[in-house]
Amino acid sequence: MKRSLRFFLKQSKNILFVLLSALLVIISMAAVSCALPGSESKPPAAPAVPAAPELAPDDQILIASWTEVSGATSYEVWYNTTNNSSSATISGNNIAGTSHTINSLDNGQTYFVWLKAINSSGTSGFGPSASAVPQAPLAPPDSPKAPTLAAGNQQIEAGWNNVDTATTYEVWYNTENNSTTARKFGDDVSGTSTTITELANGQIYFVWILAKNSSGSSDFGPPSSATPTSPEIRVIKGDLGIPSGTQGHDFGDQYEGSESEPVKFTIYNDGTSDLSITSISLSGPSAGDFVLDTGATVLTLAPGANTTFNMVFYPQSASAKTANIIISCNDADEAEYTMRFDGVAVDAPGSTWTEHTITGQINPSKWQSITASSDGTKLVAAIEYGYIYTSSDSGASWTKHTSPGAQRWACMTSSADGTKIAAAAYDGHIYTSVDSGATWTMQPCSPIANWKEITSSADGTKLAAVVYNGYIYTSSNSGVSWTSRATDTTRAWNDITSSEDGVNLAAVVVNGYIYTSTDSGTTWTEQTGSGVNSWYSIASSSDGTDLYAAAFSSYIYTSSNSGVYWTARTSAGNHGWISVACSADGLKVAATSFNSNVYTSINMGLSWTQRTDPRLRTCLSINSSADGTKLSVITKSEITNPGYIYTSTDNGLNWEQRNTAGSNIWPSIASSASGMNVAAVTYGGYIYTSSDRGVSWNEQTSSGMRNWKSITSSEDNGKLAAAVSGGYIYTSADNGVHWTEQTGSGSRNWYSIASSADGNKLAAVVYNGYIYTSTDSGVSWTEQTGSGSFNWYCIASSADGTKLVAAVRGGKIHTSTDSGANWTAQGIIATGSWSGLASSADGTQLAAVMDYAFILTSSDSGITWTQPLTTRYDWKSIAMSADGKIMAAAAYNNYIFTSADGGKTWRSRIQSGKLNWLSIDLSSDGTLMFASVNDYDNLFTSP
Repeated sequence: MKRSLRFFLKQSKNILFVLLSALLVIISMAAVSCALPGSESKPPAAPAVPAAPELAPDDQILIASWTEVSGATSYEVWYNTTNNSSSATISGNNIAGTSHTINSLDNGQTYFVWLKAINSSGTSGFGPSASAVPQAPLAPPDSPKAPTLAAGNQQIEAGWNNVDTATTYEVWYNTENNSTTARKFGDDVSGTSTTITELANGQIYFVWILAKNSSGSSDFGPPSSATPTSPEIRVIKGDLGIPSGTQGHDFGDQYEGSESEPVKFTIYNDGTSDLSITSISLSGPSAGDFVLDTGATVLTLAPGANTTFNMVFYPQSASAKTANIIISCNDADEAEYTMRFDGVAVDAPGSTWTEHTITGQINPSKWQSITASSDGTKLVAAIEYGYIYTSSDSGASWTKHTSPGAQRWACMTSSADGTKIAAAAYDGHIYTSVDSGATWTMQPCSPIANWKEITSSADGTKLAAVVYNGYIYTSSNSGVSWTSRATDTTRAWNDITSSEDGVNLAAVVVNGYIYTSTDSGTTWTEQTGSGVNSWYSIASSSDGTDLYAAAFSSYIYTSSNSGVYWTARTSAGNHGWISVACSADGLKVAATSFNSNVYTSINMGLSWTQRTDPRLRTCLSINSSADGTKLSVITKSEITNPGYIYTSTDNGLNWEQRNTAGSNIWPSIASSASGMNVAAVTYGGYIYTSSDRGVSWNEQTSSGMRNWKSITSSEDNGKLAAAVSGGYIYTSADNGVHWTEQTGSGSRNWYSIASSADGNKLAAVVYNGYIYTSTDSGVSWTEQTGSGSFNWYCIASSADGTKLVAAVRGGKIHTSTDSGANWTAQGIIATGSWSGLASSADGTQLAAVMDYAFILTSSDSGITWTQPLTTRYDWKSIAMSADGKIMAAAAYNNYIFTSADGGKTWRSRIQSGKLNWLSIDLSSDGTLMFASVNDYDNLFTSP
């Protein structure tokens, strides 16, 4: 029984536990259900902070308004005289709206105002403040002070100080000091000045000012008095009067660098007494772009008298220009008469240039110097007026380096590995490269000098250079700094050589001795044993023991004791020796002579072999590899005598012409009237044409490779004519695609050719001969013996071919008015050698240029001439537009120069680049320009 009871109690506990657990689960679920969203409403949150209120000040009050804050039921407004909310005063509490007026404030005091937003859950914090100043009601303005008066002709200019709170003014005047009978002048004035007009000269006038605002008017201020005066300046342009302070003239568009036509102005004295003008001057931001042309700047004009002056617009750069003229005088109301001038300077033709790549054969160039690495693999050569070229395959291919610029290169040298190079520009600095010529650095510490030759140690660290009629200079840091090694005097140094370590140096003097140094050029010894000779070149073995020197008017000399004793090697003969080189061990020697080929020796100069390759005429420079097997030379070049680079790999036995190095010689370029069709000739090459204004070019192989000297073009019908030096004249009727040899012209030393606009009339000049003309586009020719046989150099023609102008090299300019039948020698005397001529379409405007001299212009068909430039340049060509207003001239080793005012003023076009410009031509309107460069690959156009 007890057991049963115990079991029952135990089971009852279990059931109770289960029931309690179920009850807890139900309660928990109910709690969760109560926590679900929307199951019960939350109390609202306190509102957000209000934005700053807007304040409207008034008399001792501020009216605050604000934007409603979401959830807010009312607002509090607080204010303070400082921007500090913690000490602010409440003005309004439980404000239901969105505006409130704060009363009893002090006018003129700044007040800061804050807002709080309120709802049943609380109050927000202070919002940002706003500030304002209560203001008293506006009162009528105070009376103005006495005005300042400036009397003029029948007028008085009145000015006064601004009055606080005044918005407008009234001006009153009277002939007596009585404001009650005064008259008001004109309408109310919003500014502080006005001019009272229609007054009587010589009559005194009293002037009062009255100030006004919305609240009323002031009393009259105190008066001032003035009397209109008699002297009165008046300026007119034509019949148009120009009031002071207004525009005198708008010149419109004007080419920069050119002068406009002058504009005439007249100054009158309209008064009854003398007008004294003390100065006439220009001012303003562009005063330098206008030219004032006047007589005396201090003068007196009697009543009714006048004087004139001219204004010229002469802008120096392309932009809008403004300047003022100031005429200072005794006119009481216009003591400084001013007048504004405006104009817009636009880019003149020729201000920008584009280089256009020419593909095709590459012609010889005027090589000046060549050097090589010790193994002969790396070569460096320079064109006299051009660029530096490098080769890394013994001259098989070449790379042009434009970074050092087109210079008049004089000499160069290389380290043994060809990495370090130094090149000297004649009358310039020394340039160095440490990456085989890829990049170059101009060494500013090197003096500007007439460098003659330069040499290097094997590692390129030690350099030595000589200046003709100067000193020897040395560098021990690859050309960064230089030291002048002054001997007792300057000498005609012509060449210098170095040992491998740069310690032993030897240099030669033309018509002097040979000098040696054993301390890297610090001290020098005059080797009298060499004798005085026309020393031209010297070479050294790697240790400096064996030396070889070439005398131009004598022999090759050798020394085996570093220059103390010398032996003439007569077996080589006396051939006008120019250059000598040797192997590192001194056994192999090579030398060049004037018009006598290359000579080589394999036994230290004891015996010599002449390399009779006919191509190796005058060689300017020779270079040898360390083992003496690889040689490189450059041949002398002129415009009529092309030069090349030649290399040999067998000590001079065989030679290869390296014609892939170099640039075209472009002696002449011609344009059609529109500038669309352009043609250019190369000396020793083909004719090239362009039908897209010079952007792209075609090599016209049908013209043949000839020594083309000059080319001319018809106006726009496709007719071209070109002259060959030592050959015939050739013509084309299809813009240069096909060419005909005109045997009727004869094979002559043609130098220049000109054409009429239709291409029918041609005129050509022969150097050391006559002038020839054709009236059938070059098929038949007439020798104009009336011209005389001279060294004719250039010719130009009018559009109809009637008026011709031609120049004799070193002689006079001749003109013809009957298509060349008769000629008149003009009196102009050449200060140089004529090199180019140009003519306007009507033949009235002419221009001429000279080598190393000046530009000359004529406006009367060559009877009289004017020299607009005083600076000498090496001019090569000149051209002009059909109307003669736009001109362009090409200067050798300089820039293109242009004029847009008929040759009166000229400007160098630096953007064209300092190149060896050789020929230039223009479209008929002068806006398109075409130019060629000697010793250069490409052609140039503008714009």
